Amino acid sequence: MLKSIIKRALQSSGYHIAARKPDFADLLRHHGIDTVFDFGANEGQYGAELREHRFAGDIVSFEPISSVYRRLQSRAEGDARWTTVHSGVGDRDERRSINVSDATVFSSFLGLSDYSAEKFEIARTTRTEEVDVVRLDTYLARNPLPPGPAYLKIDTQGFEKEVLVGAAESLGRFKLVQAELAVRQLYQKQDDWLFLVHWMAERGFRVVAAKENGFDHDRVELLELDIVFLNDR
Repeated sequence: MLKSIIKRALQSSGYHIAARKPDFADLLRHHGIDTVFDFGANEGQYGAELREHRFAGDIVSFEPISSVYRRLQSRAEGDARWTTVHSGVGDRDERRSINVSDATVFSSFLGLSDYSAEKFEIARTTRTEEVDVVRLDTYLARNPLPPGPAYLKIDTQGFEKEVLVGAAESLGRFKLVQAELAVRQLYQKQDDWLFLVHWMAERGFRVVAAKENGFDHDRVELLELDIVFLNDR
């Protein structure tokens, strides 16, 4: 009885109660996104998930590690609207050493924090590799952003601020930005999630969605959030 009263009250105030919570794919559809830039694509898991959610627009996936990039390239093969770029993304155009982890999703330009080194054995560095790094501004100067609303997804293992700094001229052209942000420091010199939320707010982006993306069950602590920002400008 009480539940139905609350439901009617919320509906009368303009709120809608759905059986399923909206996800990031719903955000793309709601905002009419035509192009997704996928930084830190790894083997293309994110791009494949977009296709599973019937996203039919352009995907541009960046991955710097050679062996991982080959698997990404193979996954995207045959998809005319999925472009792969063999490069990392950062705040300058350069060659840079990346720490390649046993589980490659943990690979980063930054070293592990003491917490991660102790907690995640599969995150340990097994080797390093010299890779190309490009600023988003540089890439878009050579490869103009297609017309229509665009979405930027950043999953760069602690290197998010550097990616954003390298997009100083082009960030405002994206309708939505999704970033994996740390509540607990997982990499050395990694920026705090609240710092980046404020940094984005200063540039006209506000938080419209968030979900837990890592949890330490032993310590009952949140580790990471996937946060989506909307460009209000």
